[in-house]
Amino acid sequence: MRGTTVIAPYARVTSMLCRSSFFAVGPVFLLAVAVRAGEPIYDRKTGHPWDRAREIFYIHRFPTGESYEHPHAFAPPWREFVPFVHDAAFHEQVLTSLEAVEKLPPAQLEEQSTARRLIFLGDLWPVFDALHQALVEVPRDKDATAKAVGRRDELLRRVAGLMKRLELTEEEVRALPNAFQLVRDKKLYPKSFDPSSPSEPFFPVELLDKNGPWATYSPEQEPSAGGTAHMSFVKYRSLFTLHLRVPDGRDGGEFLLDWTKSEGKQLVPPGTMLALLRRALVPTRSGKLLVSPFVESLQLRVVTPLEDQHFKFTLDRPEFLAGRLGLKPLGKDDPVDTSSFESIVLPNRMALAPSTTEPPSESLIALRYKTLREIRSSLERCVRCHSYKNQLFGSSGPVKAAFLQSDPDQAAATIVKKKEASWEWKSYLRLRTAQGK
Repeated sequence: MRGTTVIAPYARVTSMLCRSSFFAVGPVFLLAVAVRAGEPIYDRKTGHPWDRAREIFYIHRFPTGESYEHPHAFAPPWREFVPFVHDAAFHEQVLTSLEAVEKLPPAQLEEQSTARRLIFLGDLWPVFDALHQALVEVPRDKDATAKAVGRRDELLRRVAGLMKRLELTEEEVRALPNAFQLVRDKKLYPKSFDPSSPSEPFFPVELLDKNGPWATYSPEQEPSAGGTAHMSFVKYRSLFTLHLRVPDGRDGGEFLLDWTKSEGKQLVPPGTMLALLRRALVPTRSGKLLVSPFVESLQLRVVTPLEDQHFKFTLDRPEFLAGRLGLKPLGKDDPVDTSSFESIVLPNRMALAPSTTEPPSESLIALRYKTLREIRSSLERCVRCHSYKNQLFGSSGPVKAAFLQSDPDQAAATIVKKKEASWEWKSYLRLRTAQGK
């Protein structure tokens, strides 16, 4: 019965743990990370309707007692969404959490601050996209399959309705805080790498300056945003761009041209700084998608003679909602975000196709884990993916060309078009329209 807010273990306990066979590809490295599940984001006290709705999707409670929640995740830790569509009691609890938000008056939802709506909208959007992949089919049981499809569609409708109420205006998106300007004005971090303090984080405030020392580049001819694998992994909800600064005042465009002529054989000189910048795409009340100035993460690599130095800043929701920068510099023990592209280099297991005879089951986190402390270090994964010398890109294969992006805005527009062409976005627009203006 609806009305309860206790998240009880869902039914079919035995089917929730991976029934598939897997191949192990490496040892688990335990991190000393203590993060309490359910820490509130939208209110100092627990139990706020926004927090309850977020928690039911972003905390993965296993029937065996373990709980998984990543403090900086950009998407929910579910793969098949089995309890959401096959467990009637759990599904009712999810609906109860969503209904509590639906009943809020405009003053507590549509009229909330731009920052609060941005973050909650950004949390719900990955849920909406991922629900399209829910494992609804029950082998040889058409009735159970139909019920699962109905539950999935009901969740999609509810989440879409909340997303619509949270949408920003185009003016609000353009006026979102600019992390580079904030760091520059308040001098929160050094703006460049200091070889005498190689472990000290820095924040390149000139990264996006049109006439600054940084060049934007891509492995494809313009217009093209550079971080294609990262954008595909997050279903184009974010824009990932590649940036480079070569030492001694050398022009980045000239270096890229020489590097391409050499088919990637020219050495990347020590002192070169490389950046991967992630900014949010935001749905607006006009029905358009806009690339925002809102920085979700920034990865940095500095080429040094012995060992390259790696840094990463990622979104810290409570800090941002408190009016501060909202970007946390990761330390050596901060775990990989299993909702991000970097998770593909975790010691993983190979998932088999869903069984054609057994009931649906829910995979483990990244197909292997049940707790956050099992996850390897994020910076360690950065090093592994970018460990080869003379690379302008990751270790996804030999890349022999890099092209200057003279019009980054035009390149960004190509990613908006890819998202607009996706069936998840078309599904959202259909449900959004069906709920009226």
